Amino acid sequence: TAVANGDLSQKITVDVKGEMLELKNTVNTMVDQLRSFAAEVTRVAREVGSEGKLDGQANVPGVGGTWRDNTYPGCACDVPAMLYSFSFERDRRWTRLYPQQPELLAYLQRTAEAADLSSHIRFGSDLSEARFDEAAGIWNLRLADGTQLRCGVLISAMGPLNKPTYPAIPGRERFAGPSFHSSAWDHSVDLRGKNVVVIGTGASAIQFVPQIAPDVATLTLFQRTPPWIIPRN
Repeated sequence: TAVANGDLSQKITVDVKGEMLELKNTVNTMVDQLRSFAAEVTRVAREVGSEGKLDGQANVPGVGGTWRDNTYPGCACDVPAMLYSFSFERDRRWTRLYPQQPELLAYLQRTAEAADLSSHIRFGSDLSEARFDEAAGIWNLRLADGTQLRCGVLISAMGPLNKPTYPAIPGRERFAGPSFHSSAWDHSVDLRGKNVVVIGTGASAIQFVPQIAPDVATLTLFQRTPPWIIPRN
């Protein structure tokens, strides 16, 4: 095969077979690396405790946000991994196009560790008050434990959906069976052979309903507005 290089009279012969062989070897190496990483992810996933965290780490504050708190069956990202990665911390070790919760949490933890962010974060601190001193150009902060802090820049990134919202159904408190929100999944409840009712068809229900459906006796799903769904592939 010949290609032009500036002057049409100059031609460069490209060894297509050689290039393809080199590409094939590179791909095979990447596949082997992905298999090794997948095996490691599987090993870590098996160590996950009943609260969806590593044994001995339950209720320990840390980085991860929604991927630390949500552990329901099938919990995964609905955005392709390459688009869900930080531009400054691209990861070639994703094992699938739409990563699952343990892999996403591990990615965020690695990123925080690489940038030494944890040493600059106050985990488990609730902000009670923030007042801006216009004269000094400084924010005065007060934490729930009474700690006073000052900063020049204050960015709100609290996440408005970090607290579960339960439907106002009359008599819900009288229900005798186990009941829990998907974002606070109770892994101690065995759903096999049970009659299960799911209220709502948000992003989490779209993921966990197909996971539990084969194991339950019956599954009743209540929805207000049917969502649009497209295949991930």
